[in-house]
Amino acid sequence: MMQAQGELGSLQQSMLVQRENVRIFGIENFMYRQYRSKLQKSRDAFLRFVKAYSFQLPLGGVMGVLPQLFLFGGGGWLVSRNRISLPDLLSYIVLAEPFSAFLVNMFSSFQSMRSAFAGARRLMEIWELPEERTGGAAFEIDDGAALVWI
Repeated sequence: MMQAQGELGSLQQSMLVQRENVRIFGIENFMYRQYRSKLQKSRDAFLRFVKAYSFQLPLGGVMGVLPQLFLFGGGGWLVSRNRISLPDLLSYIVLAEPFSAFLVNMFSSFQSMRSAFAGARRLMEIWELPEERTGGAAFEIDDGAALVWI
């Protein structure tokens, strides 16, 4: 999505900066078609992003409410059967709250991890680039006109 938006922004900038050239060479229609293509690509990328992550919010909400429903429903049933007392049930629910909060935040944590892995992968690519040569010999081409390192 970011790449498509970057391409669109770059095209917009070049269209603004070089508008005289576009008019002189009569390529307005070409630039317009290119702009529409980039705009469509950016829109499609955004829609793919929305579709990919639209399930996370409802699923995270269900995952957060499900343990509480289970605790209240199952615990209420156990209290009605006199297997546990009501204060025991309430204390258990209070102690179980951090675990259900973890389930609610799990999906945003996964997204943060994916972003971190993408950044780490890019760093690894940069670290694996070959090193630049150092310690080359210098010589002058024409009495100090240019200095070239080999």
